[in-house]
Amino acid sequence: MPVYKKLRYRTIADILRDKINKGDLLPGKALPSQKELASIFNTSVMTVRQALAILEEEGLISSSHGVGTFVASGEARGRNIRLQGFTDEMEKYKVKITTKVLGRDYSVKNSHIKEILGKHSKGVCCLSRIRLVKDNPIILQRSYLPLQFKEVIKNFKGNQSLYACLSEAAGTLTTGREIIIPVSLPSQEAELLRVQTGTPAFLSYRISYNILNQIILFDEAYITGRRVSVAVKQTGRQHLFHYAVIMDEKQGLPSLLTRPDFWEEV
Repeated sequence: MPVYKKLRYRTIADILRDKINKGDLLPGKALPSQKELASIFNTSVMTVRQALAILEEEGLISSSHGVGTFVASGEARGRNIRLQGFTDEMEKYKVKITTKVLGRDYSVKNSHIKEILGKHSKGVCCLSRIRLVKDNPIILQRSYLPLQFKEVIKNFKGNQSLYACLSEAAGTLTTGREIIIPVSLPSQEAELLRVQTGTPAFLSYRISYNILNQIILFDEAYITGRRVSVAVKQTGRQHLFHYAVIMDEKQGLPSLLTRPDFWEEV
């Protein structure tokens, strides 16, 4: 590896991830020691450890105390770093979600969304869905994709995971970035979610990257606050985030803070 100027740990993680994805670092290959990596990246061992922690969390590498750090096998990588959609996540917590497809648009005109998905995209298509629990709508979601994946939308069925369908067409989706803000529901969205216009809700914007670090998906989702919570568990510098559907609306949210089954995967 070349010697780099001093870099932050996230940039170091990005460089190593890119080398793994391109095959420059093959499965089973040992990485240089933390001290050697610190010298290569002109940084401290602590910064290197933070970078390696990110890659280990993603399932790209594995460490063995006293032996070294190795690139994970392809099987382990595919299992550990595939992003999960909302339906996948709710299955972990044994919450039954049903999905109704509202529409499929193959000629999205929004220039901002086109810019997000890439200037070289020939067009943008959109899949609109409503998520329900016990016939109660809880999430209105619009998923935007480059037009080259229109067959994925055309063939999508409500009970499928869009992430799984996309992974077959675009490669495993491995990284997501999400911003959530509080909003008052506009009239159209409120009607679809069966609540009054102006009802408080969350609005989530999320982009998803494939294993080649290409943006494949942009999601816009309106989430009803009365049935869905956003939970974050922090351990040191690590943050584990998940959505949770409140099945019993009479149960106070503070009581969930001490329930192990709410925070741990089943």
